[in-house]
Amino acid sequence: MLTPQEINLIVYKYIGVKNGYLGDFSYKTHREFYPLYCGLDINPEVIQGTTRQRFTTILSEADDLTQAAIIEGIFAKYPISWFPERVRNEKQAIKAQLDKTLQRLKGEKENILIVKNPPYSLLSQKKLQVFISSTYLDLKDERQEAVEAILRNNHIPAGMELFQAASKSQFDIIKQWIEESDIYMLILGGRYGSIEPISGYSYTELEYHYALEANKPVFSIILSDSYLYQKRSYAPTYSVFEEKEKEKYETFKNLVKQKMIREIHSLQDIKAEVGYSIRALEQDPSYNFRGWIRPNDFIDNNTNHKSSLKNYNIGLLPFESKKEIIDFSQKKALSTILTSQNAPNEEVSAYSIKENMKKEGHSLAEINIAIRKLVAKGILEIVEVSEYNGDSYSAYKITEIGENWILENEEQILA
Repeated sequence: MLTPQEINLIVYKYIGVKNGYLGDFSYKTHREFYPLYCGLDINPEVIQGTTRQRFTTILSEADDLTQAAIIEGIFAKYPISWFPERVRNEKQAIKAQLDKTLQRLKGEKENILIVKNPPYSLLSQKKLQVFISSTYLDLKDERQEAVEAILRNNHIPAGMELFQAASKSQFDIIKQWIEESDIYMLILGGRYGSIEPISGYSYTELEYHYALEANKPVFSIILSDSYLYQKRSYAPTYSVFEEKEKEKYETFKNLVKQKMIREIHSLQDIKAEVGYSIRALEQDPSYNFRGWIRPNDFIDNNTNHKSSLKNYNIGLLPFESKKEIIDFSQKKALSTILTSQNAPNEEVSAYSIKENMKKEGHSLAEINIAIRKLVAKGILEIVEVSEYNGDSYSAYKITEIGENWILENEEQILA
């Protein structure tokens, strides 16, 4: 059983309490937390009090295995990447303490290798690729919130910010991205979007139809009317509502409402609703997501499961994928990083990589796709680099897997 000190460590030090409420939990998301993140049938609404009081009561009165499931659910909902960078070291230290507590609750001994037997235990390590679709200028902030929500849930965003200008060639690239993604997400505001001249539909609606044709799980975030009016009040000269294609917009909106939707009333709602929607799809047994799994998450010393891994993207499995061929854009991205490095393990800014590749004639779409594929394969990782003045910037770093792959594939990089 958890001690009172361990419960306080979880509640006050790891999650955090503000004005008596637990983290970013609302009563609604607290109720949804137990089935979605913990796999537990618990209804906190039978307990009086704030979300903090309800959570503490449930955790205190649960048996060992239920307490363990709740702690694992907290780690899933609040990974280290969810917290602001300035407190991540502190949160990591607290998590290390709680990991030992978790082992005790589950009856595990320290220093014993826990064998992971795929495919059953790979779901928690699997990263899903989520394609984000929306109109462009009017939903920049909402799309950025969605990207952050997907990253905080340890998945991979792919989206419309790569394709600012509409063209047939770019739409073909978008279709390829939708095909390669596990989930299609639509953010629908008050605009219908740019019209594709041949079909007469907006590019956003064409993407939506293509996702349905490709049998992709689809969910949509719809901005409520009150939210749209609020947006317009902030920028009265900016167009928030559709003016030219109102009928097409309403028809499209009605179509979208036939699928899984979450209506939001503020920008702050997006992160919670995106996380909820992805988790709900993950828990749906009718979907067999392929996803991406790093090879170091695949540990099995006893059984050969190679035949059962066909539904997973294993990024560079040792021995079997050492000679995997990468395309020209991926080679150029790696070459740019290697050329820019002064020492192994040095980070290279995302801006520097993109500017160098653009000078070589690569489009922004090609650059972003190449980098994201390298990240998905485990060759690169995204890092935040802090400067002396307190600012930070995004950068990419070659992983240990990537270093090994480069040594095995030198001829590909130099070709």
